[in-house]
Amino acid sequence: MGDSVNNGMANPEHLARLQLGTLAWNQWRDEYPAVSPNLRGAKLSQLDLFQINLYKANLECADLSETNLREADLCLATLLGANLSLATLLGADLSGANLAEANLQDAYFWEANLYKVNLSKANLAGADFWEANLGKANLYEAKLARTHLERARLKGATLPDGSLYA
Repeated sequence: MGDSVNNGMANPEHLARLQLGTLAWNQWRDEYPAVSPNLRGAKLSQLDLFQINLYKANLECADLSETNLREADLCLATLLGANLSLATLLGADLSGANLAEANLQDAYFWEANLYKVNLSKANLAGADFWEANLGKANLYEAKLARTHLERARLKGATLPDGSLYA
């Protein structure tokens, strides 16, 4: 099953499975739901990962720039310090994910679920959160220059200055 713990880099077996495509990956995830994929530091830039199951995946410091993650399941995923600049996450579910210190510059999160997401110290410059759910999200010290929050739901979110959004 390849659930070995390797904190330094991605599990080679997990990377090989991902290279087989989203359909094969999701089938493997269905067969082995207890496995938490280790894709730490993986170079996944510009891939088409539409509807991929990355539930509880370790994507710390991974390069997901310009990646299609539309309707992806990233619930409870670790994306600490990951690069998601120019990524497309329309309709993606990131609830409970850790995106602290991540680069989300110019990424698209239209209608995405970011409930209880940790975005502290993340770079959200130019990111678009149209109709996204950011309820109870942690945005403490996040960079919000040019960030689009039209119709986004922010109830209970911690704002960059540490205050709560009512």
